[in-house]
Amino acid sequence: MMKRELMIAFFCLSLLACGKKKEEDGSTKNQHTIEAKDATIDQLSVMLEKEPGNAEFLYYRGLRYMDQEDYTQAMDDFNRSLEIDSSNAVTWFNRGVAKFSLDDFGGALSDYNKAIALKPGYADAYYNRGVLFDTKEDYEAASKDYSKVIELNPNNVDAIYYRGVDYLVLKKMDMACEDFKKTADMGYEDGKKAYQQYCIGKK
Repeated sequence: MMKRELMIAFFCLSLLACGKKKEEDGSTKNQHTIEAKDATIDQLSVMLEKEPGNAEFLYYRGLRYMDQEDYTQAMDDFNRSLEIDSSNAVTWFNRGVAKFSLDDFGGALSDYNKAIALKPGYADAYYNRGVLFDTKEDYEAASKDYSKVIELNPNNVDAIYYRGVDYLVLKKMDMACEDFKKTADMGYEDGKKAYQQYCIGKK
């Protein structure tokens, strides 16, 4: 099987090139948010000394820990942020990413589900949940989540390609080839290779 890549948002130029996509922006827009978004861990720690109950400061410090791949510390900050504000879908999403990175797949699934419940059009959460289902070898569920991503963003080449891979595993060859052909037409190299390997001359 080909490896799926997890998404975390806004730090990556390409989903698969960066590997992870982390959701950066999910807080109310005020001066604090602007400062926190650009602040370092040390700066955010000083800010939290002055305002220890600020959910946004905790959220952004959690993101900075994610940058350093310190997922345990990131999750601690997300936990504290959610204790203060449990309505922020983006925080649930990123805590799910941290849990996934720590191999807590059950916890990650729960957090992705919560993020989707709070924000039903959350394409990144559907994508990451699809990655998680693939990890658990639940390819049917994964393909459904990728289909939701495509419904929300028809040009998401990664979701189209990985849905094709799932269809291939599920032996739904016509559907797999349709997805591979779409990605090939979009210039996606892995899609071109898959279409040539599994589809050309095989029908």
